[in-house]
Formats: sequence, C-alpha cells, structure tokens
Amino acid sequence: MDPPSIFAGNPQGDMEIIFRDAIAKANQDFRCPPDLILIILKASSIPVYHSIKQALDVVQGTASQVMVAEKVFKDRGLAQYLANISMKVSNSASPSMVAD
Repeated sequence: MDPPSIFAGNPQGDMEIIFRDAIAKANQDFRCPPDLILIILKASSIPVYHSIKQALDVVQGTASQVMVAEKVFKDRGLAQYLANISMKVSNSASPSMVAD
C-alpha cells in the first residue's frame, strides 16, 4: 500500500485553492481522487474549521475529518480521542470508503 500524500497549507489562505491543489496531488499520485482527507490543525479554530468543511465537504465533495494537534500528539486521552475520530469517520463513510 502506498503511503498517503501529505500536503501542508496555510490555514489563513484560500481553503478552496489549498484543497483543490491537495486533491489534484493525490489524484496524480494515486490516479484517483481521495475518499477522505484528514486535517491536523496546530490549534483549534472555529473559523478555520468552517472554512475547511466548506471547501472540502461542500465545494469539492470530499469527506474530511479535522483534528487538533494538541489532542493527536499527547498521550493522555489519545486512545479515546482516536476512537471518537474513528467513529465519526466510520459514521460518515461513503459506500466507496467501506471495505468489501
């Protein structure tokens, strides 16, 4: 299995352009668009979160999951945080994301 594409973007930038470019890169690397994009923010930001969701879920039509680095990279409570993230991704999975 190929490693995922990692793409860094400025959260203050134009989210539609950032994610259009990220999707194009993933499409180029894997010859198909991504089913899911995982985003790790340095800090929690409701305006940035809404911009990401608008750009990906609404404009690009690509499922996304936003996480906060502070919670992803600390040991305390990590298992519960990742379980919650996994449940959210599983509940919103499109049929193409579900393994046969």
